[in-house]
Amino acid sequence: MEITEVKLLMDHIDGKPIYEAVPAVRTGDNQYRLTGSPGFAPGVACGDEIELSLSERIGYRILKRSGNVCVQLFFNRCSFEDRQAAATIVEAIGGRLDGGKDSDAGHLLIFTIPISVGFRAIEQAMADVSARLPVDRWMYGNVYDTKDGVTPLNWWL
Repeated sequence: MEITEVKLLMDHIDGKPIYEAVPAVRTGDNQYRLTGSPGFAPGVACGDEIELSLSERIGYRILKRSGNVCVQLFFNRCSFEDRQAAATIVEAIGGRLDGGKDSDAGHLLIFTIPISVGFRAIEQAMADVSARLPVDRWMYGNVYDTKDGVTPLNWWL
């Protein structure tokens, strides 16, 4: 099992596609299983199996869901201790910190959490993190339809 990266469409800027490299394992022709949740590419989480497809609006189709939720946590400033504290809270409900991204504009922590813990537990964990740390905002990465950002995908039902 060789870990590689798959480039997933995250947005368009000035009409040009912008991609995010997400860790994955190749499972077939243009097919991958994600080994980490993305920070910006919408609609997927760690463990999901996808197929790259130019005919899809977002450049890939989901073949199989893993049962994981991707949560993205944004900070204006984030120390090493803040990262550890957030990870500890999420680990307490069975999730894990997949990584993050840092820039002059802010910081992003990316979590993978099994849906089996339930949305109530995920939202309580995010409320706890937000109450203790300088969180700007948090959001789900694979819960809402990318077309409108509010329609639940309902893959967990």
